[in-house]
Amino acid sequence: MTYAPMALVVSEFQYDGQDTVVPFVVGPSLLEKDRIELPNGFLFKDTKVAGINPYKGDDFQLTVILYQVKRTDVAAKLLKVVENLASVFDFSQTLSAYLKVANVLVDTVGEIIGTDSSNQPLIGVRQGFKAGDDFKPGYYALIDNRQTQIEEGKLWVQKNELLYGDTDNAPRFTGANYVLYSISQAAERTDYEKLSFYGQWKTAMAEAHTANPEKWQSATANWTTLYQMMSLSADLISPQAEALADDCWQQMETKHNKVKSRFGTMGGADTEKKALEEAGELRGISERLDHVRSKSVSVLRSK
Repeated sequence: MTYAPMALVVSEFQYDGQDTVVPFVVGPSLLEKDRIELPNGFLFKDTKVAGINPYKGDDFQLTVILYQVKRTDVAAKLLKVVENLASVFDFSQTLSAYLKVANVLVDTVGEIIGTDSSNQPLIGVRQGFKAGDDFKPGYYALIDNRQTQIEEGKLWVQKNELLYGDTDNAPRFTGANYVLYSISQAAERTDYEKLSFYGQWKTAMAEAHTANPEKWQSATANWTTLYQMMSLSADLISPQAEALADDCWQQMETKHNKVKSRFGTMGGADTEKKALEEAGELRGISERLDHVRSKSVSVLRSK
């Protein structure tokens, strides 16, 4: 194969009060680094190019460009660099971490295209979505039809694949180079354990696994801090922050009441020992917090 396909996808939206540009590159280098040679007509499928981000009613722009990149040594190396940069970050995590390399990613794409005059975009589109009814989830197809006549009414999407024919049972479309992309919507986040405040969540939960009033008071203080962090998080909209905070509090109360019910009649030390045994993965956090609390008290008393 003389040329390698490369797609650049750039999402533009408001994030944490700022106009934000999120680029991502899809190409063959991540496979070929393991000596997997790509055949002609190779299909990249189900590649996430932007994660779940809070939409607060602002305008949204999406740019998609399909390139052909000549497989020179320089282009191949640069393409590998740009793909590695794009794949290092988990889109489920805080977007701010990814934005630190966004400019490097875009600059490197420019270097790839500039290494050889044969490297060029085949087709592209920049589409703006206004806040309101025009911005809806859906599929979009960007097709290089310069050498192929395409009847739009024969295009279908089934199971994230572009089909072509008279019915939705038609075969997969292979008549031209294309990019099929989609915008999806989610009312809730289920990946909160990957967000920046999750460490505070675990701290509050670990402290709640107790019958000790002092420790429970510490748990409620940690929950208050968690609630503040959630409310200020750029990765949540207000209803999500409220729902997550309520869910955490309910779990904390359940754990606290369960420990009191099961071990509350025992001596204090035995109660905490049994409670820690029940804490599972939170046991280590709870033990470290006990150590910190004990050391802090001893320091205060020594003064």
